[in-house]
Amino acid sequence: MPRKITSGIVGGQVLGNLATQANTFQSVESNVNIVFTPDGTGVAEFTKDILTSANSGVRFGDGDTNYALIKAPAALSGDYTLTLPVNNGAANQVLSTDGSGVLSWTTTVVNVTNQLSDSATYYPTLITATSGSTGTLNTSSSKLSYVPSTGTLTATALVETSSITFKENINPIENALNSILKLTGVIYDRKDGSSLNEAGVIAEQVNEVLPNLVTKDENGNPYGVNYTKFSAYLIEAVKELSDKIDEINTSTGRN
Repeated sequence: MPRKITSGIVGGQVLGNLATQANTFQSVESNVNIVFTPDGTGVAEFTKDILTSANSGVRFGDGDTNYALIKAPAALSGDYTLTLPVNNGAANQVLSTDGSGVLSWTTTVVNVTNQLSDSATYYPTLITATSGSTGTLNTSSSKLSYVPSTGTLTATALVETSSITFKENINPIENALNSILKLTGVIYDRKDGSSLNEAGVIAEQVNEVLPNLVTKDENGNPYGVNYTKFSAYLIEAVKELSDKIDEINTSTGRN
């Protein structure tokens, strides 16, 4: 028949330095840990939840005297449960929740949205890194902005790299005036309503005269014109006109 081990002291059961009172299990000696050490490969098993009170946490010790502590905030608005994933995930993944406390491993991404009709003002992000990763993104709210619905890009100044150190196979532009005279400047409205009475040229026509100023889609169809590069042809066209004026003045004896 089982035998009760007791100190014989009225008021509580005592076994070594441990004592029980009602449903409380405590050490008699102060500032000493209570250690559960199953023999061999056994583990200390609890069939119910483990509760830590008074904002205390659970410590995970290393092989020395250091530990990592996980605990709840000092004040919670209510109870909640976090359920761990079914595996340990992959490299560079992070834990995310489904909003109900179920955790899973996910790869962090930036969602891409094709903004075509949004009338909000967007500020392009700027980083100093050209490879790898970055933890800092910057914007310049008064220098560069873009409005998707109108396709309007606003900048304080636009500087294109043009040093001779970036160029090779340099050749002068010939017959610039003749090329410019073949083009037609037009006024038009955008079909999407984003711009009315806009001035410009037609990409298909420019492609017939100056194809190097035209951007084409994946099927080879013209859809855009590099307007800033027109300046090179306009410079040479003005010089040709100046030469013609000088010739006329010389032939008529005008200075």
